[in-house]
Amino acid sequence: FEKANPDIDVEYVGVSSTEIQSKYDTAIQGGGLPDVGGVGTAILSGLVVQNAVDPLDERLSGSPLDGRLNRGMLESAEVAGGRDGAHYMLPTNANNGVLYYRTDLFEKAGLPEPLTWDAFYRAARKLTDAKKNAFGYTIRGGAGSIAQAFDAMYGQSGITSFWDA
Repeated sequence: FEKANPDIDVEYVGVSSTEIQSKYDTAIQGGGLPDVGGVGTAILSGLVVQNAVDPLDERLSGSPLDGRLNRGMLESAEVAGGRDGAHYMLPTNANNGVLYYRTDLFEKAGLPEPLTWDAFYRAARKLTDAKKNAFGYTIRGGAGSIAQAFDAMYGQSGITSFWDA
């Protein structure tokens, strides 16, 4: 980029995912946001609400990317941060969280395949024996540790939008 644009100097500043929200919020309050930055859908709506980012629709229209972006990913980005059908981010990748269970432990305990959250949590309670250090469900510790469970629960709860119509 700098070779093609010798009048522009780019300074890369890496920020960990655990600090990005507070860094952006501080920069917004101080009026010093970076010219280009990356965010995930989890914090996009906060930037939109603070009017820290502009919609990209006009810039995309007629650009080389127009019509070439994955429609499903655009729709998920719109739901995460858009207002009135506007897009505030270009999705560059997708994550697909997985919740798995040990079929051998379910079979041994005589439990059916858990098809609902209620069935899953009933099975988790039945498989838990703290005295034997056996737990039917655990969540890893650390930053973002509950996100995978929230994603799955939101997806099965019927929530389709975080914005009021």
